Amino acid sequence: MPLRYWKTGRVLYNLFRNMKIRKMKPSDFEQIVQLWKEINVSPEAIADDKKNFPLMLKLNPSTCFIAIENKKIVGSIFGLFNGRRAFIYHLGVHPDMQKKKLGSELLLSTEKALKKAGTNRILLWVDFDNLKITNFYNKHGYTVCSDAVLFGKNV
Repeated sequence: MPLRYWKTGRVLYNLFRNMKIRKMKPSDFEQIVQLWKEINVSPEAIADDKKNFPLMLKLNPSTCFIAIENKKIVGSIFGLFNGRRAFIYHLGVHPDMQKKKLGSELLLSTEKALKKAGTNRILLWVDFDNLKITNFYNKHGYTVCSDAVLFGKNV
């Protein structure tokens, strides 16, 4: 997927010369876990996703993406669609690549794919230990849901 260019003054920059965003494959999982460890995803979340990863990809093969630079995964995002609503999980970008619009590129790629799949609403949640990311989502049009409370149950 081609990456967008951004303009500053009269100069046009390609921020990601050696990078490409593509759909996830099952074989990507171990590298994705390495990325998650570098961005402090909890071991519990990693263990849970390891168990569920094959099914998530099987059900959502066109809405989960990774960013690769020099054969290394430096970004990931899961876009999951249940036939009515879509959910975004684990948008993560390597610390060296943060604040360079890669997270925005991944998010926009996933939003486009989810819209094509048929959703008209995308939901996501932010863990309390990661509230610093809320401004990023606000800039992309996401707001705190005032019409629902998130519940969970382990089964």
